[in-house]
Amino acid sequence: MKKSWFWLAGILALAAAVYAPSLRGEFVWDDRALVLDDEQLRSFANLPKLFARDFFAPGQDDFKYGYYRPLITFSYLLDWSLWRDRPLGYRLTNLLWHLLSVALLFTLARRLAPDSPVAAPLAAAVFALHPIHAESVAWIAGRTDVLCTAFALGSLLAWHRYLQPVEAPPVPKGKKNVAPPAPVRHWRWLALAVSLFFLSLLAKEMGVVVLPVAALLAWLMPEPGQKKTWPVAAVVAFVGAAAVYLVLRFAVAGVTTESPSPDHSLWRALATFPGAFALYLGKLFYPGELSSYWTHPYVDHPFRPTGVMGLIDLTFLLLLFWATRRRDARLSFAVAAFLVSFAPLANLVRISAPADMGFVMAERFLYLPSAFFCLALALA
Repeated sequence: MKKSWFWLAGILALAAAVYAPSLRGEFVWDDRALVLDDEQLRSFANLPKLFARDFFAPGQDDFKYGYYRPLITFSYLLDWSLWRDRPLGYRLTNLLWHLLSVALLFTLARRLAPDSPVAAPLAAAVFALHPIHAESVAWIAGRTDVLCTAFALGSLLAWHRYLQPVEAPPVPKGKKNVAPPAPVRHWRWLALAVSLFFLSLLAKEMGVVVLPVAALLAWLMPEPGQKKTWPVAAVVAFVGAAAVYLVLRFAVAGVTTESPSPDHSLWRALATFPGAFALYLGKLFYPGELSSYWTHPYVDHPFRPTGVMGLIDLTFLLLLFWATRRRDARLSFAVAAFLVSFAPLANLVRISAPADMGFVMAERFLYLPSAFFCLALALA
């Protein structure tokens, strides 16, 4: 036990050292619009307004971006109260949230593989130091994915704890023909899991992947004697939280009907996704030639070299998930979680982004999926 936490401390220290040079950076790109140009960050009296507006400050331009991320804007408000226009503090906040995500992934890996001395340190180390995270950690505006992932991993940890029922007290001696009470689950863990899930949604839309990942955890890794099913209370709580978020999001941010890309269509998004998946997977295995701005034109069919490679990758991972679901449920869960975390990246509904980007891709989008990628590597 002590040795594992020693490993975590070393990993966190190394990650902090690696990202320390980024603390000297300035406000760049969207940082200016999200922090320096947002007058509502100047006073806590504007806090209610932050939860009733588009992500980008009102009045900056006439375009409605359709992003609802009030928790991120609130984090900028807190940073402004401490640091004003000094970027070091904002960058330090990003780094601290990254370290928290590393610690949460380490803990999740320990919970899933308590018998493995290397799974947790390996998953945490790869996640902490993976170059693909530079955009998310070293760019102030990239904290959307970092906060979302921290809350998502926290939610999954609480959910895993909820799925482990506490043994009920034994039947008192002398009482015969009395069935022993069934193990009970602590509702507090469910409340914490749902609350953190809701916060992940308020940080970024990617938080929605917690729903299918939590379902996979309940299905693939039930406790001994437990059925592979969600408790009814959990279904109601998670779906209810998602419904509340959707009502808030569409009431405040609406739906952007004006597509910045005339080439977008549902079919083209589906046809382009396999190639995008192959590129994403390639960056996870070999993060060379990183870029802060990707352009990936839409295609009319997936049967191009990268598209075919993506179809092969997807097929292999699906077969790996299915083949290991009984023999190695932990690996099966990690692979399935990695796959479903790409659902929001399929661009079925194109987000607001420059038209020349085509099929919208970004390295920062891999922050949450990479957590499951690192988990799968460690459990393989």
